[in-house]
Amino acid sequence: MAKINLSEVEALCTAAETSLIKQTLTPALERLSAAELKARIGRARKLRDKFVDKSRHQRREVRGKAAPRGARPASGDERTVRKAELFEDALARLQDRLGRLDDGAPAPRAAKKKKPGKVERAAAKRARKAAPADDAPKAKKKAKKVSAAKALLAESKKKKAARSAVSRKGAERPDDPTAARGAKRAAASSGSKAKREEQRLADTSQKKILAHVSSAGRRSQAKRDSR
Repeated sequence: MAKINLSEVEALCTAAETSLIKQTLTPALERLSAAELKARIGRARKLRDKFVDKSRHQRREVRGKAAPRGARPASGDERTVRKAELFEDALARLQDRLGRLDDGAPAPRAAKKKKPGKVERAAAKRARKAAPADDAPKAKKKAKKVSAAKALLAESKKKKAARSAVSRKGAERPDDPTAARGAKRAAASSGSKAKREEQRLADTSQKKILAHVSSAGRRSQAKRDSR
């Protein structure tokens, strides 16, 4: 960028245009915020485009290819070209400053939360009272109780099944001492009963034989006595 001559700027530009160019120079440029920089960038670009277009038209006027915009045709476009260059440089300085500001810009502060006023607090309180009760905690608690009851029932069934399995296994095991003793006692009892029945039958048979012998003896004695 060419060095800025303020005397030249003041001779070429209006007061407003001169003020804008001065704001693009240090130290004034460093004091501009991002929003201010963006606003001045828009103004500088518009003026740059304006003088570029005017210079182009003036060259056409000089060559006789365009009708004059003023009272007489332009004799040249040197002043207009210089003003376009001044605002081109001003635009570049503004954009460069905005880029550096964005790169080193601190993170925006979080907006401070405004405390609710008396009216807002009263409205919130009424809304809470009018709102239906939240049954979610109750439903959650009930679901936990149901789950616990189901788990307890399942555990009880499991234990009962385990005891039944142990009982069946004990009954099926031939080497179980208790089962063996029971079987032995049952066998002994059955044997004793069979022996008693056998003895009873033997005694009955013997009695019958003795009775028959005795009866036969009495008949023989009766025959002898009758002779």
